[in-house]
Amino acid sequence: MTYRTYCGTVSLALGLVGASVAQADVTAENVWESWQEVLERSAGSSSNVTFESEEETEDGLKVSGLRLVASDGDMEVTSEIGDVSFVETGDGRVRIESADAFAIALQPTESEDEDAEVSPLTMTLRQQDATTIVSGTPEAMTYDYSAGRLSLEVDPAEDFDGAEISEAGFTLSNPEGSFSTAEGDPRRFSSSLRAEGADFALSARDIDLDETVSAKASLDAFSTEGHLELPADMEKLEGSDPFTNAFGFAMEYNFGPSEYDFAFTEAEHHVTASGQLASSQFMSHVEDGRMLYSGEARDITVSAEADRLPAPIDATLGTYRYEWDIPLAPSEDPEPFKVGLGLVDLKVNDEVWNIVDPQGRLARDPATVELGVSGAMRLMSNVMDPDSPPRPATSPLPFEPDSVSLDLLNVDVAGARLTGEGAFEFDAEDTESFGGMPAPEGAATFRAEGVHELLDALVELGLLTEDQVMGPRMMLGMFARPTEDGGLTSKIEVDDQGHILANGQRIR
Repeated sequence: MTYRTYCGTVSLALGLVGASVAQADVTAENVWESWQEVLERSAGSSSNVTFESEEETEDGLKVSGLRLVASDGDMEVTSEIGDVSFVETGDGRVRIESADAFAIALQPTESEDEDAEVSPLTMTLRQQDATTIVSGTPEAMTYDYSAGRLSLEVDPAEDFDGAEISEAGFTLSNPEGSFSTAEGDPRRFSSSLRAEGADFALSARDIDLDETVSAKASLDAFSTEGHLELPADMEKLEGSDPFTNAFGFAMEYNFGPSEYDFAFTEAEHHVTASGQLASSQFMSHVEDGRMLYSGEARDITVSAEADRLPAPIDATLGTYRYEWDIPLAPSEDPEPFKVGLGLVDLKVNDEVWNIVDPQGRLARDPATVELGVSGAMRLMSNVMDPDSPPRPATSPLPFEPDSVSLDLLNVDVAGARLTGEGAFEFDAEDTESFGGMPAPEGAATFRAEGVHELLDALVELGLLTEDQVMGPRMMLGMFARPTEDGGLTSKIEVDDQGHILANGQRIR
């Protein structure tokens, strides 16, 4: 979907199903006008809101036969909302009353076979014991929503855009949340949602490839918060780079204990998997020319089988985390960045180990890989804009580093361990000493344990030959020195003259 269609559909849907009460008044007419304005601003000509009648009541306003159609050129989404009442509660707020269920249909607007009749995918959104209260002012409204149950049930489909769908949908238990809007430029939308539990299900088949997939997941609890900023002039989103000029959003998800099952079949081959995790969180933030993308999951277990695998897999992982905080647009001054990855305490079953280590020579302790890098840099071109001028031909990198720090390096696998830390500054005025890249100055220190023992074991198992490990052993001899406890250490330096030194010995 285009940005305008997507944002318009999401914004209105959140308002319809639930989307801090301010000390001011809103009327039924204010709320109804806001609904229509949200869609007109967000989706423009790609959407259409119709209704059979609009009439005043003793305590507000009733809209009958409400219908929403949104399209992005490839897919048309039709929502039959039905009758909606906007009831003024007498204290400056408005209660929204709507049907317990309404129909939604997805209709592809294009098909590879022009003569084929493409059937829509139909579904029903159901809400039980739902309450929506609107408060605030006409310029800044807040929707507070709660329900005993909220579900989306997809009807089976024999052929929807090349897919046969047997089951699809989700259910939220005791959801509650809020959705607020604020006029201005940009116009701001904020939302939050919490639920005591959630269940998801999907079962479908690709008709042409004859591939089937089924998946189920359940969560004990989850919550999400976010905000969205859209410009008053929605045409700005039609440019090639809305992220750095006109568009901002932030979303954060937190999940409690969860379980999942997955199965995939292709011709005579199949894969099945199941797993659990204790908790997870995810954050995505794009604003002011920057992007933050991070997440973490704890206490993960995975079991998988496949006819093409020589053994079933049973794995556990203590922690999985990642972080990606970078600028998106060029700037005159260096912008900070941070990148991180962590796989902590990964353990697999002996059947998997025995594939590569039938003699049990390798240490089978849980493995860990952690990396953290931060610093500052100047982007040479806009990474989100395909029309941005390319980086200079003399630059080997899409960015110009100003400083780089190795904050964390921790690799602990099969009995061998490598750790390291360091920091370097870069001279943008000197691009000759290092082949077009700004000249670095700084130092990094590394420490290794059990490396020679791991190489010996790999040779003994036949995974490597003596000739293949000769090079690594020579490198260790050149750049590392032994420590009193049997480990290896190495300090790599680059001085202000462009010289590279290893443990004080010049190597360049």
